[in-house]
Amino acid sequence: IRLCFEIDGLPLMLCYVNTYQLRNGLVCKLTGDTFCPVIPNSDSSSITVILNDLHSSALGGHLGFKKLLKAVSSRFYWKGMHVSVKTFIKRCPVC
Repeated sequence: IRLCFEIDGLPLMLCYVNTYQLRNGLVCKLTGDTFCPVIPNSDSSSITVILNDLHSSALGGHLGFKKLLKAVSSRFYWKGMHVSVKTFIKRCPVC
């Protein structure tokens, strides 16, 4: 982390250095100690497929919010992920 702006000795914004990288042609974000592919918010069909695969498939087992969020966030990143996961689970007819 590095200081980006300072006024009267007080930091206004912190910047994260090396948070994003281009890996194998994909923009990836550092999440914990792993780089996860960034899914554009405009690509809602991919987000739906990801959530469906990790929640509704035989492997997913209809995980609850916390477990599904952990499973998704360890593999992918997109802005608003918490809301997407919560909304997806609320709309799941089985859950």
